[in-house]
Amino acid sequence: MWALYFYRREIKAPRQIIGITLPYIFIFLLLRFNPLGAEIFDNVLVIVALILYLKTRTSFTHRNLAFIAVLQLFWVDYHVAILGYVILFGLFLDKAVDCITRKGAIFSTLTATSK
Repeated sequence: MWALYFYRREIKAPRQIIGITLPYIFIFLLLRFNPLGAEIFDNVLVIVALILYLKTRTSFTHRNLAFIAVLQLFWVDYHVAILGYVILFGLFLDKAVDCITRKGAIFSTLTATSK
């Protein structure tokens, strides 16, 4: 970027031309070499989904489930939204296994006390 500035100054371009063209060249180069694709947002949303998974696993409340619903509504427009479904399916599977194992533990204690 500095090279372009010094080149324009060397050819004695007016300051208005430098002020107008350098931002456009900078934006072009920024988008050319660092494209803002959907993958960047998908990576952020995967991290948010994992944070919500851990938060909801410890506190399974309506508030946390509302956050999950809002995340899924926002994420549905991106092409890797299936990862959110997989991560959050794991949450509900984890809760189901937890309920089954707790229920089994209750039944085993009931049968042990009744003998």
